[in-house]
Formats: sequence, structure tokens, C-alpha cells
Amino acid sequence: MLLPAIRSRYSSEAVAGTLGPCPSSTKSNLAKRQSPSSKKPTILLVGKYLDHVPLYRQEAFFGRAGLAISRSTLDSWVRQCGVQLQPLVDVDLDLPRFHGRLMA
Repeated sequence: MLLPAIRSRYSSEAVAGTLGPCPSSTKSNLAKRQSPSSKKPTILLVGKYLDHVPLYRQEAFFGRAGLAISRSTLDSWVRQCGVQLQPLVDVDLDLPRFHGRLMA
């Protein structure tokens, strides 16, 4: 679920000499709530399950890249991905029951 970035608008004379509304900075709003882009959960899940990198190390990786993402946020993203991928797992587990055998 992607949430839109909501930015407040303020009036100021300092912006290009006009009195009209100007958008607030995006950095302060994005720091308050983190929502994953399409690449972050992919990188997170590949790192966790294929490369066997724990979340505390991935937190450090994201921190070195300039993204301050807490471990609890990473954990909630992993849980959300697990919930969304559960129907695929259920179908995969039901296939041997329908065909009567499992080919490996």
C-alpha cells in the first residue's frame, strides 16, 4: 500500500518575491513516515532470504546510503510482503495435492 506524500503549503514573501503559496520541504515530511518504494522491499527480501543478511546489517546498509530506516520499519515491510505473498505459497503447497505427486 503506497501512501501519497502530503505537503503543507505556506505563504511567504521570500519565495521568488511572491505572496502566493509555496510547498514545504519534502525532506521533513518523508522523514516522519517511511513508505517503501518498489525497489526497497525487493532489496530487503533478497538480502534477507537469499543473501542471509540480518535486518540490523541491512539497517546499517541503508544508513550508509543516507536512508535512516529503523529495524522495526524493515521488519514491518518484511511482514507486509509475507502477507501479500501468502496466496502464492498456498497455491504452491496445494499443487501436489491436486496432482497426486511432487516432482523434484
